[in-house]
Amino acid sequence: MRQATMDFSPSAVFDQQKGDSAEEVDLTMVYQAASNGDVSALTAMIREDPSILECCDSEGCTPLMHAVSGRQVDTVKLLLKMGANINTQDAHGRTSLCLATYLGWLEGCVSLLRNGAKHNIPDKNGRLPLHAATAEPDVRLLTILLQQSSLGEINHQDAEGMTPLHWAAFHNRPQHTQVLLKKGADPTLLDKDFKTALHWAAQSGNRILCSIILSHHKGPSIINYDDDSGKTCVHIAAASGFGDLINDLAKVPECNLQALDVDDRTPMHWAAAAGKAECVRALLELGMDSNLRDMNETTPLAYALYCGHTACVRLLSQEGRTCSASSFPEQPTPKEGRTIRCAQPNLLHKQERRAESPSEGPQQGQTQGGGHLRSQ
Repeated sequence: MRQATMDFSPSAVFDQQKGDSAEEVDLTMVYQAASNGDVSALTAMIREDPSILECCDSEGCTPLMHAVSGRQVDTVKLLLKMGANINTQDAHGRTSLCLATYLGWLEGCVSLLRNGAKHNIPDKNGRLPLHAATAEPDVRLLTILLQQSSLGEINHQDAEGMTPLHWAAFHNRPQHTQVLLKKGADPTLLDKDFKTALHWAAQSGNRILCSIILSHHKGPSIINYDDDSGKTCVHIAAASGFGDLINDLAKVPECNLQALDVDDRTPMHWAAAAGKAECVRALLELGMDSNLRDMNETTPLAYALYCGHTACVRLLSQEGRTCSASSFPEQPTPKEGRTIRCAQPNLLHKQERRAESPSEGPQQGQTQGGGHLRSQ
């Protein structure tokens, strides 16, 4: 399974290696002047040597990109007026607009767009500024980019198959999700792990976010979509302890609360193994069968017993669900399937994305080779 390891913190992209030569020192002064907004010093250096405008540091960043990193709007305007290439890409394929978007710098993005910045240039991970904008809490940045975006760009999938809608759900952004859906985002699209935006919304446990996706005319059709491990959004909610969300999902007529993953495990199995008593209770009250066996012939009660989740054991043992602990193996014996880990089942293969997401932009002293927004 892919594991993305991307660092998108703003400072890493602009962290410079100072050299010993006079030329390197001069360029370092140029980059510092740009990032600090020292317009007079920067103007003097560029007039002396206009080629400085397109000089790149070790990460491929130009003075314009350094001005963006420092959120220096007047410096950005000056550099553009002096002829800086607005759409130059750094070593990772990111333009000044892309970097400004990762910073969540609304004023800078507006200025760049007004001066001809292209919003449809993907970086080396296949991500557009639209993807990055989903991490910014202020939805205005996303809204501005959407005004100029085609339907193909709105549904553009990055190297991991993630669309802006996937990223909005991943970042737990209900308002962004709603705006994207109104603009034509397709909730049925799958990423490379066969997850929909609803899978990521269920991971967050945000009932409003899930409701927004499900209220789309295509929403109900994806409620039983399973990822590459066979897990639906109900499995995810059950393993994460979101009982209220399970009740919400159950209201969708198409919802299968006893869907089987690749190892024939139901949401009840995952709730019991994770010790999520609230979810076990919710599933029982919804009339779900607690005696179904997975491919290892193991019931939810067996997992609860083995993992020591007494609250789940009590729920699963009552009302005629009694069963002796001696009836089960000391540990559920796997055949060829995956084992369920007690306490926290490894339900989502892309949990690492939280450390690589588009929200976090490059961190100081680190460089990226690409990866997730969450890069390879």
